[in-house]
Amino acid sequence: MERANFSKLISFIKLDFLSLKPYSKSILLLIIMALFFGIYFGEPTTVISIVMVYLVLIMSYPFSISEKNNMDSLYASLAINRKKIVLSRYLCAAFIAIAAVLLSVGFSFIVSIASNNKFNFGEISFTVCIMLMFFSLVISFQYPLYFKLGYNKSKMYGLIPIFILSFGVMILSSSNIQFGGVFKDIDINSLISANTSLINISLLTLSGILLTISFFVSYKFYNKKEL
Repeated sequence: MERANFSKLISFIKLDFLSLKPYSKSILLLIIMALFFGIYFGEPTTVISIVMVYLVLIMSYPFSISEKNNMDSLYASLAINRKKIVLSRYLCAAFIAIAAVLLSVGFSFIVSIASNNKFNFGEISFTVCIMLMFFSLVISFQYPLYFKLGYNKSKMYGLIPIFILSFGVMILSSSNIQFGGVFKDIDINSLISANTSLINISLLTLSGILLTISFFVSYKFYNKKEL
């Protein structure tokens, strides 16, 4: 019984992967562009940022394809366990995120060689964890919406965290933030460099917690949804 349930879960994950196949050319183009811009700017972390931001945008495609083909009604008619459907969607996102990280880190190494920049593992790992946190925040907000309202009704709302986070990054990068009082002598870059491992672990842990909470919220919404 457990083996049959696991096989069904794997089948749903494969189905989500297949839903991305029509977009394979645009995904390949994005990867090439990320590598090009990384080499052009001579900045290895650029590749990671571009790939992970675009990854967030394509993670809504399985919902779009599923809704377009009325897959929810099919699942309902077959009395398929809804928890497996929700879990497969999150696992698919996790697998793609891991693959994207490995690919972008590999490209970052290529960029560092092409631009004669030292491959700074601390900087790369911090960028990866920051972008995974970005990915987790957006997915944790979007997926419950998509499961509750459907893709077409909620796709505009799903862009809200992307705009907010992008705006926040823009403000922070363009502002000269200074601390006052006892914190006035703190150097943010030095603080991050001295505590990179701790910060990375914290970011990854928080990302996992967010996605776990989001999964249970999505399941609650989807389980009550009339298909």
